Amino acid sequence: MLNIKEVSIDGHTFYIRKFNPFKVMEVGFGVKDVLGEAIIGVFTKESGAKIPEDIGDTDIADFLPEIITLIARLTGKKLMWCIEELCLKYDNVSVKLESTHQADGQVPKPISKEILNTLFAEDFTGILELVAHVVLANYTGFFGNAKRRFGNLKMNETDLATECPPQTECPPQTESTNTASWQ
Repeated sequence: MLNIKEVSIDGHTFYIRKFNPFKVMEVGFGVKDVLGEAIIGVFTKESGAKIPEDIGDTDIADFLPEIITLIARLTGKKLMWCIEELCLKYDNVSVKLESTHQADGQVPKPISKEILNTLFAEDFTGILELVAHVVLANYTGFFGNAKRRFGNLKMNETDLATECPPQTECPPQTESTNTASWQ
């Protein structure tokens, strides 16, 4: 059964349908490529957060404000990839709109670029918060679940390095094939 997470942003109620497990893994590689450094940044000295002894005791949901800030620092293509891939491409995010009133109340409608442009015309930062909530809906509990299955997940500052260790070949970076533009 797929879970639905309800969140309120700027007075609008959004419904985030979690991806199925295979979609979580598929999209997760892109999330890692685009947001990996940002999420790891939560655990660096520069962020002011304490590097946990065992990352399995950490839940990214505890860092929502930091994640929103880090998403806001993304540039052009990376930010657009997050919005398109996480919020628009799979019809996994719906919103109740006043214009969709029916006799029994509002009916959630899948979001689109046009809807986001309308809802956040005055302050686009709500879109960044929505992206963060989609990440949390799909990846909250990841570290704890990994710890439960595989044991302690020790981290140290060398684990936070953005480059591959010596004598190790880095995996190739993937490019998003999504060529849609934001209008």
